[in-house]
Amino acid sequence: MYVLFTIDCEEQTRDYSNHDTIYADRADHCSSCFEIGRRPIMNDQLSKASLSRMKELVVLSEKEQPYKLVKAPYLPTRVLDLEASCNSGLRLIITKNNLTIPQLDSYQKRYAALSYCWGSNPATTQLTTTKETLGTRLSSIPMETVPQTVADSI
Repeated sequence: MYVLFTIDCEEQTRDYSNHDTIYADRADHCSSCFEIGRRPIMNDQLSKASLSRMKELVVLSEKEQPYKLVKAPYLPTRVLDLEASCNSGLRLIITKNNLTIPQLDSYQKRYAALSYCWGSNPATTQLTTTKETLGTRLSSIPMETVPQTVADSI
């Protein structure tokens, strides 16, 4: 939408213009009256703009529907710490052995679960934890060893 306007102030006259892009949901009466389209869907869901919008929506949902917990939260046996103090910022936590977890409040014990298909490649291409790799995974997991699907979700 272009807006052109003139300001007359005493002896001076100035012309101004402004351009704004306006979007509306299809259900909104204005969208049909003024032929306003819906905001385009971003192709890159991992762009800074998309991630920023996702964070805004999480904050908004937490504000409008505060997190309430009736009983102690369930935690899986193993979770990934995405804010670990190691170089990669990623490490494995065994929840029952971790001394800091009981001290956390319910809000801090939140986690997200990722469910996806491994594809046709054998499990050897996936990041797995064995008795031999457990100690290393507990201290740090290098991001270059993480499958791209998981890395993208992190």
